[in-house]
Amino acid sequence: MKNEETCIELVSPIDESSDVYSTLKRQGEGPYHICYEVDSLKDSVNELTKQGWLVLRRPAKAMAFDYSEVVFLFRQNIGIIELVELKEQGESLT
Repeated sequence: MKNEETCIELVSPIDESSDVYSTLKRQGEGPYHICYEVDSLKDSVNELTKQGWLVLRRPAKAMAFDYSEVVFLFRQNIGIIELVELKEQGESLT
């Protein structure tokens, strides 16, 4: 679902081996994380890890964002965030 400034992606597990399945079982239904657009994934990850964020998985290309690179980070008492690198300076994915 998209409007001018916001995109909401609804996900559902394919089967019990899905990461989404285990998350829903543990946390229940509701928002899982917030995604932020950044100009440089590498610079943003470096800055956030200095602030105590942990990288959950190595950066990977995401089909949902036209195969732009994304990375997930976690910080206790805050939760999970996703960073997506903009394809070109100033280009918005929403």
